[in-house]
Amino acid sequence: MQLAKGPELDKQFKQYQEAGDEENMKKVGQELQALRVKRREIQQEFVKTHPNSFVGFSLWARQVDGFIQDPLKYEGEFNRYAPAIRNTPSGKKVAANLAVAKKLVPGVAAPDFTLNDTNGKAVSLASLKGKNVLLCFWNRNFIPFEPFSFALNKISRQCKDDNLVILTVFCNDDQQRWLTEVEDAGFVAPNIINLIHPVKQTADADTSAIGMAYNLSLGFIPHSYLIGTDGKILLRDLNLITDPEVEIKKIINK
Repeated sequence: MQLAKGPELDKQFKQYQEAGDEENMKKVGQELQALRVKRREIQQEFVKTHPNSFVGFSLWARQVDGFIQDPLKYEGEFNRYAPAIRNTPSGKKVAANLAVAKKLVPGVAAPDFTLNDTNGKAVSLASLKGKNVLLCFWNRNFIPFEPFSFALNKISRQCKDDNLVILTVFCNDDQQRWLTEVEDAGFVAPNIINLIHPVKQTADADTSAIGMAYNLSLGFIPHSYLIGTDGKILLRDLNLITDPEVEIKKIINK
């Protein structure tokens, strides 16, 4: 079967990568991408034709195992599954993710929290009402970090006159590392407030109050929200790589 070629193509791609053979890397990469598309089409067809299959549900659930852009759409699809499937552990996990996602859509008030800044002073999200807030949850354990830090500093410079505050929340229990990372990344502009969320990040869900409110886990970080002067979410999961300051200015200066 053609899909069985995947492991062999993966092996070839790594070999060409190690050899610096960009021409063959591109060729094998295109084959891999075609296989991924074909695999996704087969899985989607299986989901459609097996509406109450546990296997079909597992395939469908992969779509909500992460950032959920449209929770109402996926909630409707989820509710079409039989109770026996929705009440499985994986079904309950999907339901919980959907419930949190519905509370984090544009137009809804961003959940309040209070954390300490670099000086040990408590800062709450609610205290920033009246300002536009770019809220970013992050830590240092992701790649590429450099474009992320560059983007935040660029936003800080470009939007300094737009009543914008950047609220960075470093999710790690190592305070000294946090202070070092903040300094090394240059997050020291007047319109940047650095906070620490003292929790050890793992691949599992963060079960603290703020972690549950924002559905934080290692796979969901970095993650960002643009919040308006009224405290309501304007945009979720802002793309911080491609000229984000342009989109921010467009939204907050309507």
